[in-house]
Amino acid sequence: MIFYIQSRNMPVRATKIFLRASLTLAMALLAEAAFGVSAIPGASAALTCSVSPDSDHCHSVWENNIGHNNGLAGSIYFTCLRSPDGSDFVNNEIWEDFSSTAYWVEVGVKDGIAHNSNDYTRTWFWADNIPNSGYFEYELTGFAEANFSTYYPAEIQYAAAGSWNVYGGNSDVLLDTAHDQPNNSNVQFAGTEFTDQTGLRDSGSVSGVEWADGNGNFWFWGHNGAPGPFNADQGPNNHVTSSYDSGTETVSWSDC
Repeated sequence: MIFYIQSRNMPVRATKIFLRASLTLAMALLAEAAFGVSAIPGASAALTCSVSPDSDHCHSVWENNIGHNNGLAGSIYFTCLRSPDGSDFVNNEIWEDFSSTAYWVEVGVKDGIAHNSNDYTRTWFWADNIPNSGYFEYELTGFAEANFSTYYPAEIQYAAAGSWNVYGGNSDVLLDTAHDQPNNSNVQFAGTEFTDQTGLRDSGSVSGVEWADGNGNFWFWGHNGAPGPFNADQGPNNHVTSSYDSGTETVSWSDC
């Protein structure tokens, strides 16, 4: 099932950062493998996804390096979405990222502990990051808990200079507007982000994924000269593998 979302000629701005392992960490892991002890102060012998630091968040996603674009859309769907241990979270989400990796906007459904330390059950959220201001996350408790096995359109689209509109909720409505962002994005992601490795239940998809050009027209990933998406699964001992179906423009994963 695919939702083709027509352009509203409205905007949205976004950007989300992928933090990659440092050379120091890589050397430490090699030392651990060779000698059987952790070379990272305070680290356990078996590194797994965790809330802190941010670089230990796991992402099972596909990335599309489209270049200059002005929007991202797709339909969020899940059969499992649960982080039950009281300290972690799991998201089904889409986000726009900028080449500077200092700005981003994301939207999706969260289960578990949010940035404000409260616990949520299948709750809509959106978030952005702005240099010198930091990361801001907004849980949208005015919507009913998102249902299993239901397609929910979500969208981020450029609106005006520095502003991007964020759409979602249970009926694809305007959630809010992100401000102080660049006027176009370079990279897009769709998939799941999580910090729980023990009680995680996370199976879902983002289907009909599209990007918007400067005129507000939407095109499926890989069409109209876009390079097409590639796998960008990431995180310490990430065991959730994502896949991409070019026929339905769908990113999917399963760990239920």
